[in-house]
Amino acid sequence: MIPAVAVESLAYTYPGGKGVRDLTFTVDPGEICCIYGKNGTGKSTLFNVLSTTCRPSGGRFLILGADGDRERETVRARIFPVFDENSHFENVNGWDNLEFFKKIYALTKLDDSDRIFKILDLDPSGPAGSYSLGMKRKLMLAESLVSGKPVLLYDEPSLGLDSDTRTRFFSLAGERAREGAAVLYGTNRISEIRHGDRIFHLTGEGLKEVGSVTELEQDLIPVTISTGDQVFTEHLERIEDLPPLIAKMLPFGVPRTIEVFGDPGATDEFWTRDAEEKVSRAPAFVRPMVRKLVEKYARDKGYSRITVSVVDEARTRFEKR
Repeated sequence: MIPAVAVESLAYTYPGGKGVRDLTFTVDPGEICCIYGKNGTGKSTLFNVLSTTCRPSGGRFLILGADGDRERETVRARIFPVFDENSHFENVNGWDNLEFFKKIYALTKLDDSDRIFKILDLDPSGPAGSYSLGMKRKLMLAESLVSGKPVLLYDEPSLGLDSDTRTRFFSLAGERAREGAAVLYGTNRISEIRHGDRIFHLTGEGLKEVGSVTELEQDLIPVTISTGDQVFTEHLERIEDLPPLIAKMLPFGVPRTIEVFGDPGATDEFWTRDAEEKVSRAPAFVRPMVRKLVEKYARDKGYSRITVSVVDEARTRFEKR
């Protein structure tokens, strides 16, 4: 069987030197594969290359046997890529946008559009310019799911969706896979990698296949942030990634509680009284988090005791991030 997607030593380098390099993996027809990686590791770069938006600077990729660089038009006829940018005509409604995509993509499966719209809870009758971010995202996903394309590419498909809609989308993507389509999606949410038949972890060091969700979770730090009305759970590769995560959550409300797990707690004897007193000055809702951060920093540095100077050192390092 010819792989739906075959990536061989693929590389793409930006002028500044960043990008992806030496990526190798395959996706078979009827398979859902997940590319998991935090922001900045190259997920979007990979999907830009696979969608023929960017030409690879090394290696190659094949879509159902067609070379992604030398047979670009053939590849484009076989894929439906979904990115985080809105690409609709805002002065017409969802149905008219779907009709436009029908013509330029030669869509064949539009008989399923009513059902898809209903499942995704999307009313396509109003002008697309009046849609919320989530509604625009639903329209893009609906177009991909009714396209009949053999290869579906999703860069952060759940962006702007609530948890129920995310679940419904992955259920519909599973339907398309059972019909024979290859589904490849990228995400930075640990909760979404379970939908993949196979999981690949993309880091600055490259790409490796992960045997299970549990195997991946062992290397990550769970963080739960409550804003009162909503609770978010994310997984970090490094505790230093916590400030950007908190900043990302601020539009949803001021955090009321922040819980960091995954590190063994230190005994009281590990702390000096002065260090304990200094940490106790932090606001109550972040105090457990601060304690965890300092303990992890001390263990990483090999300190046998947490003193005031260790607290200050950890804070300086953390604030720089």
